[in-house]
Amino acid sequence: MTEINDKFLFKNVDGELKVIQKALEIAQLSGTGALVEEYEASLSKFFSSKFSIAVSSGSAALHSALYCLDVKPGDEVLIQAIAPLPTILPVLTAGATPVFVDIGNGLAFDNEDLVSKINKKTKAAILAPLWGYPISYDENLKILNEKGIPLIEDAAQAHGARIGKRYIGTFGKVGCFSTHDRKLLSTGEGGFILTDDETLSVKLRKFTRLGSMNGVDYGVNYKISRLQAALGSSRLSHMEKNLEKKRIIAFEILKGIKGLGIKELGFPERSKPSYYSLVLILPWGKERNLRFLEILDSKGISSDRIKYGYDVAYNKPIFSNFKRKCKRSEKFIEDMATIPITPVFTKEEINYIIQSIRKAAHEI
Repeated sequence: MTEINDKFLFKNVDGELKVIQKALEIAQLSGTGALVEEYEASLSKFFSSKFSIAVSSGSAALHSALYCLDVKPGDEVLIQAIAPLPTILPVLTAGATPVFVDIGNGLAFDNEDLVSKINKKTKAAILAPLWGYPISYDENLKILNEKGIPLIEDAAQAHGARIGKRYIGTFGKVGCFSTHDRKLLSTGEGGFILTDDETLSVKLRKFTRLGSMNGVDYGVNYKISRLQAALGSSRLSHMEKNLEKKRIIAFEILKGIKGLGIKELGFPERSKPSYYSLVLILPWGKERNLRFLEILDSKGISSDRIKYGYDVAYNKPIFSNFKRKCKRSEKFIEDMATIPITPVFTKEEINYIIQSIRKAAHEI
């Protein structure tokens, strides 16, 4: 069985060894100093964000954002019912209650359900542009802004996705990213936060650096090491090229499966997904859609529903106390398939994916 790996293995080993060697020669590897500052400056420049704070993980980024937006125990945080575990767990870390909101068009909140879930306990909202697909923020942001509710973007899977010339992760009050091994910008473990709010940026930096060690302000140690920063700076310079490769591969697959009744997940006009995964909407109904995924899985092409047991969040036991029926979210998961995409796929691997999808579709 051919196995299609969704992990992006970087090929520039010699170049990266030189970057790491240079970082090692500095001797001090802790998460302060010029290398970290240079990495943060590079992130701000790439994303056109005024401030960036490098942190130890995407979870650290989300927890920091929630804490610095004054989300406390007893507060409520609005979140998509389709959000994955890493998006929701930081809400529990903050002691807050996740309130699951149904999706509307694409991956955005359904406006009517969003309004119905807002109350005096609502302190923040998190939207995740999953699989690198841009979200149409306009209506959601209008509602949230009118209520004074800050939006946190969990852009962990959306490095380089954009609407027009503006990158996902820069539409809300704060954007949170992961640089875990599977991400297009990878430092092994790590993450970063983007914001244009100077006051918030100061709070975030202080909180993630042990309260600046001043004995007055509370904080935690969410720093990254200089090795991670050096690697991140090096890989950031290749990100746009790798994004374009992923988009070309996704287009080739979509072209190759025309005529099967399968559609791509929709996204706003003038936007470009980053294709963390290619998301397909299947036309055959719950049971046959699942059978299609099982056939692909047997061919080494695993969808998130099979590989990770992906489901609406409230079906997970840890969130069962927060269950609120979200019909459109449940239907979306019944109909969707994720196809792995990496910029290093060979022509043979692309053709294998196309033929496997076509054969699975005909088999069911």
